[in-house]
Amino acid sequence: MKFELRGRAGASNLVLFFSGFGSHPAHFECCAKPENSAFCMVYDYSSCDEAEILVRDEEKLSEIIAQFKSVQICAWSLGVAVCARLKIFAKFASKNPSLSQNLDKIQSENFKFQTPQTSQICEFSLAINGTNAGIHRTQGIHPAVFARTVRAFDAERFAAALTQNAHFRPNLALRENLENELKSLEIFCQKTAPQDIKWQRGIVSLKDAIFPPKAVQNAPEFAQILALPNAEHFIFYEFKNIFDLK
Repeated sequence: MKFELRGRAGASNLVLFFSGFGSHPAHFECCAKPENSAFCMVYDYSSCDEAEILVRDEEKLSEIIAQFKSVQICAWSLGVAVCARLKIFAKFASKNPSLSQNLDKIQSENFKFQTPQTSQICEFSLAINGTNAGIHRTQGIHPAVFARTVRAFDAERFAAALTQNAHFRPNLALRENLENELKSLEIFCQKTAPQDIKWQRGIVSLKDAIFPPKAVQNAPEFAQILALPNAEHFIFYEFKNIFDLK
């Protein structure tokens, strides 16, 4: 994994954003960065299926997180699935037994977990067009569909599926070895079970051509789901400040 950290000076809060497959920081230049917070983007999952590299990457991420008193986590697409599988968040999974019951009645405070050693607060805030499972028959991209995509990946076709708005379509040429990243994500999601992480809100774009909207609606990990009737998979040109969706 790669990390891009911005605006660290003097900030006590970190917004940690797990981007999706094929992402590059330049794809999100249209987005407003959070005020009074540092921002760290996680991207490039081409080695997440390699245990030694994953351990080293998690150590790096832990070092970044440790610099802040509070961490607000947002994720998009398969970044939701990656986040849910990282061991550094295991201490926050199922922290409160009530999270598995009556999710529609849970207050936001239930999603803020405080570590006794550092008093650090971690909040799983927003998951956009993705689920903890990631690849799943009913709660993610169907395994057979994902396998076909791995075998015959077409970057231009994938970019067009992200959004029909060609002006804001992400330039996938900024990234290399996309096929390797796709295969790595397939292995990682199928061999590593997600943790029981709950999110304050799930966003589902009903015109998503990549991640099935019904999969998000079927997933049990969201206290609330906000459906966007006319939005596509890549929503960031239309909703330039994703924090307005909270």
